Amino acid sequence: MRALSGASFSARAKTELCGHKLSACCSASALYGILLFGRKYTRFGIELTTENEDVMRFASRLLAEFFNITAEPVKLGKKKLRLNINDPAEARRILETYSSSRPGGRMINYAVLDSCTQSGKPEEAALQIPADYDHQEEEGELADSAPCYRAFLAGAFLSCGSIGEPQRQYHLEFAVPFPRLADSLARYLEELGFSAKQAKRGDHRNIRVLYFKDNERIADLLGLMGAVECSLDLADVAIEKTLRNKVNRQTNSDTANLNRAAAAAVRQLYAVRLLEQRGLVDELPAALREAAALRRANPEASLSELCIIAPGISRSSLYTRLKKLEALAENPQQLTINN
Repeated sequence: MRALSGASFSARAKTELCGHKLSACCSASALYGILLFGRKYTRFGIELTTENEDVMRFASRLLAEFFNITAEPVKLGKKKLRLNINDPAEARRILETYSSSRPGGRMINYAVLDSCTQSGKPEEAALQIPADYDHQEEEGELADSAPCYRAFLAGAFLSCGSIGEPQRQYHLEFAVPFPRLADSLARYLEELGFSAKQAKRGDHRNIRVLYFKDNERIADLLGLMGAVECSLDLADVAIEKTLRNKVNRQTNSDTANLNRAAAAAVRQLYAVRLLEQRGLVDELPAALREAAALRRANPEASLSELCIIAPGISRSSLYTRLKKLEALAENPQQLTINN
């Protein structure tokens, strides 16, 4: 799926994630990620704020499907949209659905739903009781798990994630409004094989940002969540930038070589003219007179080009002769001493 021209890369990724057809259990996991990482998630009310209309429509549709809740988004200024569930009974019903089934389980459970059942019937797995983060997973289990885990992560990204424009920088982040929730997400990403760097943001530094700067890790994470086309686009951008940088380095190197050659030609021509003004050219050895005449007749030629013009002289020999001319121009007494 290709986004319309002008959409940001972050918006494209979210639009792609919202466009997938998910099974019932995966949809429930995605909705849990969206709500849990929203602006507010308590038994007294739930609130989601976003600038992406696709995310808002996606969340509204899932709320209607799973909880029969109709929540109309409210516009905040020109860009932001807010979705509120102000009824405590409805908010409590959502939290209880996603809470732990264990005795004494927390009302707000920082966990992903159980994965899809092996029966192949998603409707039987819809809104299963979540598994707590505290339980022990076998190594590699999450990475090879059913799509519910990935759907939950996609929901979290839809709610609090963003990506920078890859042409300018490689940056994907989850801006989590609560430290404890950020810790849970960091552990969850770690189990999936993605170790995030962390920073604090906000007036009171109360927002925890989990972020990635490596383009390959970002592409892998996008693919894991389901934004496959954006993942491929990011890889294409990385290849293009690598090739462009290589060309720029080569161009810069060629330019530097040309500048050095030009500077050397100027010095050599100046030395020849100085020797001519002093009437010392005729006193030069034959090899140096030949080099001086060659440079005088070809003021803009590089050393390699001079060797082509005078094929009987090697590059190293010509370089040595021209350097000798520069030295004699600075110290004419050497010519007298040598003679």
